[in-house]
Amino acid sequence: MTNIQIRIYPEQEIGKISPYLTGACIEDVNHEVYGGIYSQMIFGESFEEEPAVIDPALSPAFEDLSGTVSCLAEREYLKDQPEVRSWQPFRKGSATGRFKATQLRARRGSRSQVIEYVGGEGEIGIENRGLNRWGMNFVAGKQYEGLLVASAKPAGETSDTLTEVVVALENADGSTVYAEQTLQVAADLQWHSLPFTLTPGATDPAGRFAIKLRSPGAIWLDYVFLQPGLWGRFHSTVARKDIGEALCEQGLTVLRYGGYMTNTDWDHEGQAPGSGYRWKKMIGPRMDRPPYRGTFYRFNTNGFGIIDFIQLCEAAGFLCIPVLNPKETVQDLVDFVEYVNGDARTPCGARRAADGHPQPYGLKYIEIGNEEHDRVSKLIDTAYTARLRGILEALHAKDPGVVPILGAGVWAQKNSRLQALPNISRIQAVLEAARGIKVLWDVHVGGDHLEDARDA
Repeated sequence: MTNIQIRIYPEQEIGKISPYLTGACIEDVNHEVYGGIYSQMIFGESFEEEPAVIDPALSPAFEDLSGTVSCLAEREYLKDQPEVRSWQPFRKGSATGRFKATQLRARRGSRSQVIEYVGGEGEIGIENRGLNRWGMNFVAGKQYEGLLVASAKPAGETSDTLTEVVVALENADGSTVYAEQTLQVAADLQWHSLPFTLTPGATDPAGRFAIKLRSPGAIWLDYVFLQPGLWGRFHSTVARKDIGEALCEQGLTVLRYGGYMTNTDWDHEGQAPGSGYRWKKMIGPRMDRPPYRGTFYRFNTNGFGIIDFIQLCEAAGFLCIPVLNPKETVQDLVDFVEYVNGDARTPCGARRAADGHPQPYGLKYIEIGNEEHDRVSKLIDTAYTARLRGILEALHAKDPGVVPILGAGVWAQKNSRLQALPNISRIQAVLEAARGIKVLWDVHVGGDHLEDARDA
């Protein structure tokens, strides 16, 4: 038998290995963000979801009808289950009232929620149980902080100047109240921001949050926020502590925030192109950030955005790679670089300081677009390439230390060789657009087949 010796010389360095080989990407798909890492416990924070209705496909019925009805099904039709409605109404005692989702008074998006107490004794209100109505986790003795944006009017002909609204943490059916606080809303039909804190007296892994009235009056609701206190958040960010710590325990050194979620270009009603995933809609007070039509959820929130992601990475010590929508204007992309890296004396740097971060973030990378390709041919999108040179020149002029990453659609995965030849001219066009400017190219490796790693 041949003797084999392995000798290790730890003092000899023959090359350097990048510390950024262990990374991950997060995006708001499968509720990784809204309903996931985002500390917001309310799902449906802006009351944008359409009201629940009786679905005739599930509950057909006829009343006072005579004659013959014939239903001919020429093809199979599978009806999806209706979406889960995050908010549900409730009544207790003999209280009577009305609930309505209205578009007549919407402070931000397209709807607000009305609760009107008409008469009787007891209480009426609406309750929320978080993502998929699975229930909220309450820990006894731990503080939860929140914010309610509401408007009110006096009841009937009374001259009441205040309307009392109660916020509460309860068990799933509302029979047990763990904590509650009464808020006073000026009955002047103006919008008011009402902060609150609640400390439950018992632990419940599947509780609910309730908003209710106990006396005649009407309120309009535009926005609700509820999160754990500092005890439940990752280094005072708006990321959950348990998920932030789990990312660190994985040994990650780099984190990317992007994916198909960045490609949406529409507002909350699917209108107004240019009003979708935009970084300037993700800064400032969360109650003022507009909802938008997300790629994976129609009623998405800007409550956790690009800047919140950068703060998460800063707290965790991760190299940070945010992805921006390539349809942002060139000026807005330049403003983004100034916002994250500019001196506080610059216009956008001053805005960052006003938002609570006086020092620059020191961002090193910015990715422009995600898998930018033609949806039919699957080749690199020529519209993306046409704008690329102007974007790169402007970013380089603003901050040469920021390295742009190209999100042009090129894959290394099964059957990608079939796309190689048709895509060569488009790859050349992208390289020409980047001539003379240091860039990186984000090539996506598939994970659906064992051969993908070999092909990469």
